[in-house]
Amino acid sequence: MVNSKLKIKKTFEMFILKSGLYFFISLLTLSSYSFASEFKYVGTSRTGDDFYLDINSIKLKRNNKVIAWHIINYNPPSNGLVASELTKLEYNCEDDIIRFLTIFAHPKKNGEGKVLAKDANIPKGDVHVPPNSQFEKMFNYICAR
Repeated sequence: MVNSKLKIKKTFEMFILKSGLYFFISLLTLSSYSFASEFKYVGTSRTGDDFYLDINSIKLKRNNKVIAWHIINYNPPSNGLVASELTKLEYNCEDDIIRFLTIFAHPKKNGEGKVLAKDANIPKGDVHVPPNSQFEKMFNYICAR
């Protein structure tokens, strides 16, 4: 009985330790990201949504692929709840393709407020860059660098 209580106590302590460590790393990652950001206005879509590109996040990977973050501010908020999305994209500059890596939905503009959802409606696989879109503008800007 004493041995069983000791096991439960150790398991609980490990859970608390791991949870605290995960929280600390997440907080550190998110706070360091926000300080390094410099979002540039790209344009407004036909539906009135504003697009911004974090020019400091643009990183070249191998095979002519580029990673970058962007924000979409929805006007009005999507579903009445999501005011903005912070999205990480991979741009394939050779094949005019983008791949959505992660999407964070936020209740306030500019990625502010508690994350409502992560990767809820993320397109799977490669997506051709829609012509005459804000995604095409970001693609051209990133791939011209």
